[in-house]
Amino acid sequence: MTRGQMSRAARERRQLRNLYSAVFAVVALSLLVVGFSVFSSVVLKPNEEVAKVNGETITRGTYNKLRRWTLYQQDRSNQALGTGSTTATDLTTQLKSVDNEALDATTVNQLVDNAVLRQKAQSDKQVTATRDELRAQAIKDFVPQPTESPTPSACTTPSPAVSASATITPTQTSTPTEGPPTQTPTWTPTLPPVPGGQATAEAIYSDFAKQIGNGPAPQAGNGICQSGCPGLSEDDYLNLLVQPRVLQDKVTEKLAASIITAPEQIHAQHILTDTEAGAKAIIQMLDKGADFTKTANTQSKEQLDNVKNGGKANGGDLGWFAQKGSNYDQTFVDGAFAVPTGKYSTTPVKTSFGYHVIKVLERDPHRALTETDLSTAKSTAYTNWFNSMKQASAITTKLPPSAPVATQPPAQEPTQPPADVQPSATIEPNH
Repeated sequence: MTRGQMSRAARERRQLRNLYSAVFAVVALSLLVVGFSVFSSVVLKPNEEVAKVNGETITRGTYNKLRRWTLYQQDRSNQALGTGSTTATDLTTQLKSVDNEALDATTVNQLVDNAVLRQKAQSDKQVTATRDELRAQAIKDFVPQPTESPTPSACTTPSPAVSASATITPTQTSTPTEGPPTQTPTWTPTLPPVPGGQATAEAIYSDFAKQIGNGPAPQAGNGICQSGCPGLSEDDYLNLLVQPRVLQDKVTEKLAASIITAPEQIHAQHILTDTEAGAKAIIQMLDKGADFTKTANTQSKEQLDNVKNGGKANGGDLGWFAQKGSNYDQTFVDGAFAVPTGKYSTTPVKTSFGYHVIKVLERDPHRALTETDLSTAKSTAYTNWFNSMKQASAITTKLPPSAPVATQPPAQEPTQPPADVQPSATIEPNH
């Protein structure tokens, strides 16, 4: 082999080595890119911070689980109600796109609230929930509910027979439901539980907890995953969906111990106007002897709106309520309690709804709360506690800044009172 041939062979070998090196580099870079992409999607992104509550980080992975559950539930609701146009393909696409979607504010805020509740329930109220308690509540959600059979004839004695559809004939025991003083109390039958209901619930829940672990691919003939499933483990379901309810119930019951069940209550009615001038004009009418109820029906913005929307005017009657724990604006309640019995307020009471003229019809220093009022008082106590705990928490989120709220238009002038009102014999002027 000549020297020229040897030189050419050497060049060809170098070129071949360079080619191999280039191919190897490309393959290695491709593998590196793919590997980093997998690492990012499997490790980095799920651990990205979505929010932080009192030093506890809420990750993107947790967000994805709750978000997929929300989409899954929305699809189930649409199917049950026969509304919406979501198809199995639509839901599958939505579930798959969660990993890369922009953060949903509702989901992030729900996770923040859950974290605040869990942390503060333990630190402030010494309340926790074990996994067994969470699972027991989850199973309870699946217990078949008894339904009332048609009312038997007068000569028939009710019997606790069970039909194939788990319809239970009510026993003779009835629980009174207290109504307003002017109404006849209604009676709600107490229905016995469905026989075997607990075992049925456990079986249904076990299957449900197993099925929701499936991914977004639709499964024909599967009632739970027909359009796709959120891919949650049982612990995901218990911690994200069941735990907040259980903790809220436990905290509420602790707070209920401080609720007075027979507080002082007043029976009041009111007239609502948009402006202070309108409320003062109403007071002048009442001072001249106008009937409060008739004036409310013809001048109160609330009553006029009720009639406009197809309802009936009721003279602004608010029924009985206590000074604490009602569902009325607290400024309004405090203003109402300052009014003597049988009198009306001589100064308008301002709230976010407008200006109120309030009359106190009756007052009872120890009136027992109805079941509805007691439930409202408990709910209010919990809401106040939670809001104070959240306000005291250090919270940050990765949500983008919210858009500024549009300025509300100025309030419209109320219906002007008539110039002349004939005095009514039923009014007691407030002198």
